[in-house]
Amino acid sequence: REPDRSGKLGCFPRSKAELAWFDIIILGDVQPRRWPGALAPAIHDLVVEEGKSLIVIAGPNVAQLAAQPLTERLLPAQITGDGDPPVPGPIDFRLTAGGAASAFFFRAPDGQSSTSIFRDLPAMEHIYAPQRKQPAATILLDAPDLTNQYGPLIVLAEHTVGRGRVTVEQAPISWL
Repeated sequence: REPDRSGKLGCFPRSKAELAWFDIIILGDVQPRRWPGALAPAIHDLVVEEGKSLIVIAGPNVAQLAAQPLTERLLPAQITGDGDPPVPGPIDFRLTAGGAASAFFFRAPDGQSSTSIFRDLPAMEHIYAPQRKQPAATILLDAPDLTNQYGPLIVLAEHTVGRGRVTVEQAPISWL
């Protein structure tokens, strides 16, 4: 039995101590220029040194997150273009070979493949596509019909950084 790890946040975390309670840190469409000075180093250290997981949900401000040196080093994909508009949809996406082999996704029920489950999901309304993956990253979902000079646009990518895992993904609320 695990000890009680419940915690309450009265405001946005401002320090490593306030974030250390959590195993997963989720950053939505954040504006890191508004963060307290110690927050980016805290997130970096918690992921790299303490093995926390970080999920970054791409949105209009994702390039601001990528422009911060400590958070940029954590990302599995290179993100450019502060304020660039999203790639409009509908955007069909697929599970890549790396995604099918990843522990990130659940095991498909008997008689179904992971690929068939993703084929049945609705198209996305738009995506804030990263430019390309970092060398050690795995692309889990991509948009095979939309490409840039590096290949199909990335919908979901992950990698290990130090002792932690980091993913960059599109907001699931943008599905049509």
